[in-house]
Amino acid sequence: MASPWKQKLCVLAVACGLLDGLHAENYQKIYPITSNVYHVVTRLYVLQGLALPSSSGPWSGSELSLMLDRLDYGALSPVEKQWYDLARYTLDADAGKRNLHAGVDATLETYIHPNPGSKYFRGSDNWFRGWPEQHPLVVIPVEGTISSLFYGYIEADIAQAQKWNDGENQPAETMGEEWFTTNLPIHGVDLFVPYRALLATGGKNWSFEIGRDRLSWGSGTTGNLLIGDQVQYHNMARIAAYNDALKYTFLISAFPHPRNYYFCDSADPSQSGYKAEGVKEHDDYENGVKAYIAHRLEARFWKNRIGVAVTDSVMYMSDTNKIDLIDFNPAMFYHNNFKRGLTNTIFGLEFDMTVMRGWNIYSQVVIDDWASSGETKPSEATGDDKAEPNAVGVIAGSTYVRRMGDGVLSINLEGAYTSPYLYLRDSDVQGKSPADITAQGIRSQKLGQYGINFVVGTHSSYYREQFMGYKYGCDAMVANLRVAYEKLNAWSLTGNLFYMAHGTHDQFTVWSQIDNVNVNDGWLPSSSPETDNQYDRNANGRDAVAHTFVIGLHGAYQFRYGCSAFGQMDYVIIRNPGNISDNGTIQDLQLTIGLEWKLDDFGALERKSKKD
Repeated sequence: MASPWKQKLCVLAVACGLLDGLHAENYQKIYPITSNVYHVVTRLYVLQGLALPSSSGPWSGSELSLMLDRLDYGALSPVEKQWYDLARYTLDADAGKRNLHAGVDATLETYIHPNPGSKYFRGSDNWFRGWPEQHPLVVIPVEGTISSLFYGYIEADIAQAQKWNDGENQPAETMGEEWFTTNLPIHGVDLFVPYRALLATGGKNWSFEIGRDRLSWGSGTTGNLLIGDQVQYHNMARIAAYNDALKYTFLISAFPHPRNYYFCDSADPSQSGYKAEGVKEHDDYENGVKAYIAHRLEARFWKNRIGVAVTDSVMYMSDTNKIDLIDFNPAMFYHNNFKRGLTNTIFGLEFDMTVMRGWNIYSQVVIDDWASSGETKPSEATGDDKAEPNAVGVIAGSTYVRRMGDGVLSINLEGAYTSPYLYLRDSDVQGKSPADITAQGIRSQKLGQYGINFVVGTHSSYYREQFMGYKYGCDAMVANLRVAYEKLNAWSLTGNLFYMAHGTHDQFTVWSQIDNVNVNDGWLPSSSPETDNQYDRNANGRDAVAHTFVIGLHGAYQFRYGCSAFGQMDYVIIRNPGNISDNGTIQDLQLTIGLEWKLDDFGALERKSKKD
């Protein structure tokens, strides 16, 4: 039996350990996908000849610290050391915060364009500077820590509420509705907040996050094929484990089931399809489960010069709230678990290599559907012998980064291709009556019959459906050139040239099995729709590929005491808008001007850089 003095020493040691944990630094803060720290790290990696850091954001402070640890500080130039020091200072300063902290981020934005009469330039989705780059009028972030293990964050936004177009099944966003608009909430305040709220815990080599946050998986500049940053929020839980060479992530992100906003009326098909206002009343029970489930492994090779990421994922849907725990296996190959009526699998492969200091090449490939051995290929399908349409996406790009003076010059060239049926599929028996299943024989959709698509709906004052992967969706070819010069914590200037050829398919296109005569399964964007559209009843009038050209310029200047100014100008030309040749060619000059003021602990970072 231990002596009393030994027992007292043990109790004292445990108490000291607990007290130390209460005051230890907390690196569990979750940094958003727009984090300046991550941006700095990616620039430093390419400049030092390393493959890109993990692209599956957001990231914890512990993970970003590990990214910095890979860099050879002694080999950095004086300018690069300044960037490194500022990133390290931010992480350490945030880790040292105690209890609760709050701040204020106030931004006044104005939007000006000469063509408000065109419906193709109304709303944030129709502006080249889309909503992810737009700012609410006021954001009040509140964050807190408990010991070294737990971190919490919630923000309150004061932003403009959405209003409706009377008699139309769509929201009428104020942006672009007139030649001059602002982000002032003159039409009411958006009450569907917070859009970012989370709890996190973790350690040196792992992180767990649950809550509402934005996600982005991939290093594309025009978008990413699996998870793009354009989705307003994900209600999700994710766990990530990482070391110097590997990172594993398991994610579950839930969305409203389409049965809550898709309506099918066999007596009047014109009334069927997607309904932005939904088909349920507030006091109706909402049925259905829809969740994106994914596991992702990232690895680094050849002295950290090559990065590879493999992602296997599934969109799980059940209109009866059925949960099959098999799909929550964090280490399975989803394609082998064949459940056509509940799941749609998608596989992703990413590769990047820093060929030499300052030059990185990267690529992404996703396979949503592909005819394998023993299956009918679309090119061989005739008559009643139908086939699944191939559904693939590819992104390839190159980034050159060079230190110039006190700043960094970067040049990025990127191309992307998505096939006409990527992200789309039917829902098999979901949403169909037994009579429909028997009568149809060959699987197909009708109006009002939603699909197990990689198209997700977020819910604020209405249901908003958009692609979860590449933001321009299926049936597109994109080329983009971006040149930027940035001086950290001072100013930046970015020029952009963008081109897109977009076919007639969109997120509301009805999926169908195909043959080699009636449906386009080629590599070029489609010039005519082959099926119905869940939203546009006049989609059969589409007869052309739409071509979009954009010349853009963006600049920002950082003043002292948390103040900054920014502006963006884009000259947009669209030939065959709406995929209708009779619409001719339209153009618009889109100008955004803004002033921002931040009052929080990040001001210490600015004061340190000014002093240095």
